[in-house]
Amino acid sequence: MTTVQKDLRPESPSGVFKARRPLHSAGMGFGRLIRVRAHRRDAEATIYVVAEAEVEKAIDILKIALARPHDEYEDLGRVTDTLLNTIALQPGQFTRT
Repeated sequence: MTTVQKDLRPESPSGVFKARRPLHSAGMGFGRLIRVRAHRRDAEATIYVVAEAEVEKAIDILKIALARPHDEYEDLGRVTDTLLNTIALQPGQFTRT
């Protein structure tokens, strides 16, 4: 579930665009990169960016949303708040890469 929003505010009188404030809370800091696959050698594994700092919570968000509780969920590491801002994810949201 990706949120589409404009990244820029309307042009100011000086002709300069102003960046929007981050959409997620400043305390979150980072999200998770999670791989979901049906089995160990699944060639069609999917990778998701989840706007949740805790691994267990990020995996739970995907398990509930994808309704695939028996698949393998693997945490591949953190993603920065810069990436979360760039793809406009708010806490608890995710997007497929």
